[in-house]
Amino acid sequence: MVKGRGGVLGPDLSRVGSSRSTSYLIDSIRDPSKELSDAMVDPNNHWGLPLVYDTVTVLTASGKRITGVAKNEDTFSIQLLDINQNLQFFMKTDLKDVIRERKSLMPPYSQAVLNETQLRDLLTYLESLRGD
Repeated sequence: MVKGRGGVLGPDLSRVGSSRSTSYLIDSIRDPSKELSDAMVDPNNHWGLPLVYDTVTVLTASGKRITGVAKNEDTFSIQLLDINQNLQFFMKTDLKDVIRERKSLMPPYSQAVLNETQLRDLLTYLESLRGD
């Protein structure tokens, strides 16, 4: 999301140019799972709340797999923002499993997918996002 537009599944990028280095941005584009960390703080100062973008898959009693990012979780329930950006609520007693993976939902953008010129153009755009 940039300036309130776009998806809500990932972080707000409105100030990413003022808060992240070029090398960090390249790593995040080429290998998005590389820098996942517990309790990463939102560069937009989202009230100091930690952000977690690890992939979570729930397996329902009927065998359906739903993948996304956990938004709220307690001992008894989990709310998952799925890959279609739908917020889903589950009681844990109704699930067969909750699978947590230390990987990003964002796919890696190799040189075969995003060449050097395209990467440079994307970096120029991202570095311009300073929250003005």
